Amino acid sequence: MKIIALQGKSNVGKTTTLKQMILTILNNNLFQLNDNYDRQTIIEGCCKSKGDVKCVFENNGIKIGITTRGDTKECLEEDFSKHFTNCDIVVCAVHTSGGTVNFIKVKGSDGVIIHTKWFVEPQTRTRKDEVNTVQSNYFVKEVQDLIKEIERK
Repeated sequence: MKIIALQGKSNVGKTTTLKQMILTILNNNLFQLNDNYDRQTIIEGCCKSKGDVKCVFENNGIKIGITTRGDTKECLEEDFSKHFTNCDIVVCAVHTSGGTVNFIKVKGSDGVIIHTKWFVEPQTRTRKDEVNTVQSNYFVKEVQDLIKEIERK
């Protein structure tokens, strides 16, 4: 399992960036949403300012799990054990240190890519949205690159 972890302190936009990533995937039909997840429910969850979202996508037999939950090791353990057991790639949020980071380092035996969220204090809400969009697009591209790498093996 490959894990991409978006790392940062609380309230810097990790969840917002991952929600934007999910919406980008859905709106552009980049990957197929797994049948166990309702598209409309996922979209509604991503559009709310509060609350977490988790889902699994598929692309040519490769499963990609995404969760915005990363506040505690227990949240991640639950998502990995209940939703991501057969995933080839998982994208999640983690704090800067402690249980969540340690969990993904152990879980990601095939490789863990940790990205510290580059955070800019934008002057306006529009600017903050632009930063999150750029970051979410970057992670979509990284998942696409991992899919190609897995397909080559």
